[in-house]
Amino acid sequence: MRISPRSGKPHNQLAIVALQAGRTLEAVYYYARALLVRHPILTARDSLTGLFERVCVAAVSYAFMASVGILGCRVGI
Repeated sequence: MRISPRSGKPHNQLAIVALQAGRTLEAVYYYARALLVRHPILTARDSLTGLFERVCVAAVSYAFMASVGILGCRVGI
């Protein structure tokens, strides 16, 4: 596949496809690429921020569940 190196639009679209396929790390990569080109897609910043917020909430929830023993292990926070 050939992608215009100056436009963020194809990278943003690839990020959306990666998210739909459950490939979060790949989506982060493509969102970053969508922002780091000559003609960036500025909405990719909001999408990337939202993605990081969801990952952060999931990590905090996991840490809390582990700390109270819900996950079958005991971990200090």
